[in-house]
Amino acid sequence: MNKFLIFLILFLYGANTLSAEQTSIEFARYYNASVSAYRTHDFEKSLSAAIDANKIANSPFEKKSSLKLILVVAAASSNVPLQQEALEALLQLSDLSPVEITEFKKALAHVSLAVVEDGKKKCVELGFTPGTEKFGTCVLQLTK
Repeated sequence: MNKFLIFLILFLYGANTLSAEQTSIEFARYYNASVSAYRTHDFEKSLSAAIDANKIANSPFEKKSSLKLILVVAAASSNVPLQQEALEALLQLSDLSPVEITEFKKALAHVSLAVVEDGKKKCVELGFTPGTEKFGTCVLQLTK
């Protein structure tokens, strides 16, 4: 359901189309490399290029575009912590519409629950007993 929600949000609000007037050449190179790798299901390479694009983003458009791309690739590769990070960064942008803010907050709530559930699973795997203080401490440590 988490992947579905992320893809639905991005589908509804559309992926930004890059044009020469709105982006730097270097940003477009990283962004397009990420999209190409994504199309071949090379999510590691796609994430790397998307993160590089985000690092050099100069305009609000570039920042928003690269964060949305990171979110898509993170969802496709089931990287829940990175989904959370991208959503939190998106919510810090000043050029979001009220609808985008609402949808990103909803998605962040779902992703945050997934992070806690992942933490619980890992703590059980590590041998902690659910319902104990040590289990709770383990979950808190893993979900920071």
